[in-house]
Amino acid sequence: MISVMGRYAGELRDNGGKLMLSGVGQNLLDQLRRTETTKSVPEDNIFMATDTLGESTRNALSVAHAWLAETSLHMKTNGLIAPPPDLNESPDG
Repeated sequence: MISVMGRYAGELRDNGGKLMLSGVGQNLLDQLRRTETTKSVPEDNIFMATDTLGESTRNALSVAHAWLAETSLHMKTNGLIAPPPDLNESPDG
């Protein structure tokens, strides 16, 4: 399962995405480190479980939103995302 996760993280990265894990326990983090999966899923994308239900997921979501905003801005600034079509323009131009 760990090797599948590493491969999936690589596929996401190759396509401009990233894998983020939340609710991770110490045993799983230790295993990710031992298997060097933290090379594919950096530790800043791993959110440890806490005693507060949903806290690590909220933290991961907050970081993900910031990353998406930054990524979108970078892509727009560099012309990698086309502007939305003008819906008021006629199809004939």
